[in-house]
Amino acid sequence: MPWIYLHLLNFALFAFVYSAPFIFTAGFGWLSPAPAMLIAIAFYGTAEIARNMENPFDYDTDGHDIEAAGFAHYKESRLFREVMFDSALPTAISNNLGSGKHLSKLS
Repeated sequence: MPWIYLHLLNFALFAFVYSAPFIFTAGFGWLSPAPAMLIAIAFYGTAEIARNMENPFDYDTDGHDIEAAGFAHYKESRLFREVMFDSALPTAISNNLGSGKHLSKLS
């Protein structure tokens, strides 16, 4: 996102959050800082989450570790192959070859 749009968005967020207590005074009176604080936390929290989601696979501290995820997927796939094919496939092939089932499909 271009810098000028981010600047405009942050200025609009600042103007809204700091004008909210004046709007809440009609309904809440002296308790208007409480809902204004909740509004500020919600809007600035949403803005920070959006800023972090802009580049989720970056090498920052809050980015996803894509190398660890890839290595975990590799280990799991290798384990699956070893369990399923290295032990089951040779016995299935020898059973089919020994019984002659593979020849019945050819004729």
